This record gives sequence, C-alpha cells and structure tokens, in this order.
Amino acid sequence: MLKDDVIRTIIRSSHDLGLLVLAHANALDMYQIALDFDIDVIAHGIWNWGEENAASGILIPVRGVLEKVRNNEIGFMPSLRIVAGLGEIMLSDLLETPNFKKVMPQSLQDWYAQADAQWFKEELLAAEDLPLQLFTRIYRTGIVGRGMRALNFLHSLDFPLLLGSDTPGSPSYINQPGLNTYQEMQLMAEAGIPLMNIFESATINNARQFNLDGNYGTVEVGKIANLLLLHENPLEDIEAWNTIETVVLNGTPILRESLAAEN
Repeated sequence: MLKDDVIRTIIRSSHDLGLLVLAHANALDMYQIALDFDIDVIAHGIWNWGEENAASGILIPVRGVLEKVRNNEIGFMPSLRIVAGLGEIMLSDLLETPNFKKVMPQSLQDWYAQADAQWFKEELLAAEDLPLQLFTRIYRTGIVGRGMRALNFLHSLDFPLLLGSDTPGSPSYINQPGLNTYQEMQLMAEAGIPLMNIFESATINNARQFNLDGNYGTVEVGKIANLLLLHENPLEDIEAWNTIETVVLNGTPILRESLAAEN
C-alpha cells in the first residue's frame, strides 16, 4: 500500500471512531501536506517559511495555506511558546522570576541552576553555532515573529483560534506546565489578537473543536464545573489571567496559593 493510501486509511478509520486527526506541522511544506489530507487540526503555528524566512509581512504562499485552513475549517493552534522557550533557555535569570518560583519546587530550581542541567542549551548552541544573545534574538523575535504575523493574518480572516501550549515541547525547563499556557496567551495578545478572541480560544473554541462543548466551554447548568475565579477581568487586560484566586475542578474549589510549588 502506498504511503498516501496508508495516511488516508488512518484518517478514515479515526473518523469512523469519532476521533479527530491532528497534524504536527510548523513549516510551509508541512502545512501543504496536512491540507492535502484535510487534517482536522494543525497543532502548531506556521513559522518556518523555507528560503523566505527573512521576508517581512506575510508571504503569498503562507497566505494561501492560511486561507485554506479557514475555508476548510481546520483547527489552528499557534503554540508560539514552543519556539519562544527555545530562545529563552539561554536566559538564566528567568529562573529567578516570581512566576517560575511559583510553579517549580526549590530543589528543581537548584538543579536547573547547575552546569549539568545546561546540556540541552549547550546542544542547541553547538548545533546552530551562534552566539548566545544572537540565538535568543533569532528565536524570540525572528521565528516567533513569523508565527505572530501568520497568527494575526488568520485572525484577520475571522477564524476561531485554539489555545495550546505544547508543554514542554522540548527538553527545556523554560516552558513549565500551567505557566506556559499563560505565557502563550501573552504572546497571542502581543501578536494583536483581541482579548475576547483569546478568551474564546481558551474556552469554547477548544470545546467545540474537540466535540466537548456539551460538557465544557461555557458556564451553564448541567456542564462540568471546571472554572477559574479571577480578581481582574481578562477582557480588559491579558495580565488578569495571572490573578487567579480559586481553581474549581469538577465543582471542588481549590485555592490557587495552595497549588504553589513552595507549598
């Protein structure tokens, strides 16, 4: 059986079982393949543009695949943090920030501060053969910047976005569970996505995409009570997502502070 036939058989069998098919793609050619097979969700943004990586704005081929994503109603999960985290692993002072101290036990912080814990950082630097600061700038502004421009363009087509962090995505301690999702939302806001659209990407959009909106995605009688209670309004400021007071899990309230690593 030819490779294309195998892929189509997998997709057909998955759909027969009521399962969605996700594609791991972040490059222009990968997107084109995923679109050829009419995948349900593409679980990464598009930031590798091949020979045109240095281009500004949005390339016509990138526009084309994003327009097809919209027209075919394929789920789009930008996951900008995966590449941002690769760049930020070079910034050792991040371990000292309050957010990291909240999600990472002190013993783990101490380990990551040691030379032995820097093996992945050293591998990245050796593979790219770039100075540390240049590496960070290329990833954090160059690659993430392309992903942001693509994300903003797709939003301009009035297409619902999905929130996903791809935590950890690589052996990098920078993208920590929970915190990484908040950082992803910050990047979406930095890319120009309105706060209401970010809110929807974190709630009803994912629920609808994965056929879970009967139980999740909105606050309604009869739905499963998984909620975040915030001090601030996330429709006024993206930083409001860092003002969680209580996590309600299956109807049980849990004080956020009780979940902090130092506790």
